[in-house]
Amino acid sequence: DGVRYENRGFMTSYFPPCARCGEETMSLSYIRGLEYTCKKCKIEEYLSDRVIRVETSREAKERKFNNAIKRMSDMGCSGEAYEKAGVTIHSKLHKGGWFDSTEEIMVAIELVRRDVKARHQVKFGRYRADFVLPDEKVVLEVDGSIFHAGKKDKEKLRDDLIVLALGVDWEVIRISDDLINQKISKLMPAIRKVKRQRALHRSKNNGKLPEWYSNRE
Repeated sequence: DGVRYENRGFMTSYFPPCARCGEETMSLSYIRGLEYTCKKCKIEEYLSDRVIRVETSREAKERKFNNAIKRMSDMGCSGEAYEKAGVTIHSKLHKGGWFDSTEEIMVAIELVRRDVKARHQVKFGRYRADFVLPDEKVVLEVDGSIFHAGKKDKEKLRDDLIVLALGVDWEVIRISDDLINQKISKLMPAIRKVKRQRALHRSKNNGKLPEWYSNRE
């Protein structure tokens, strides 16, 4: 079918036309009917796909942000303090690896609204924590009720390793997206209440939580 080829010792090189630009591309094998793409077009295709992926990611995050604002407004979380917090979080919305869910955005806005210092997506070895609240000495994890179902044993090991890295006076507190969507304004009071409860239980059990204790949220 007219494809140019060259015999080079015991190897044969084929030069089928690129399916996109028509320029010859080299291949060590040739299959009739198969479309070949030159390196230049492959690079252009990759860059084009990458731009589309980035744009799609930006659009998805904007939708999540808008959903977060609507849900919080429906809960009565509005006013100047929330508006300023929303502006602050939106300025960080498209940072790589940040804000995987609407609930994470809601939590971030609430923390800023309350002037709670927080770091997002903090790496601990091979693990990554959603939020670290240094003044509260709390690592806050936002758990999707479906994604995290049936993973409590693995998550407990992960939480123990993070506390080991930070210190025994730290707590990893997990809150489900269901609770976040009920009343986000109760987030900090709930976190502080859980930490007080755990401190009390630990004081009575040689620094450990009793085996029966299951309030991880």
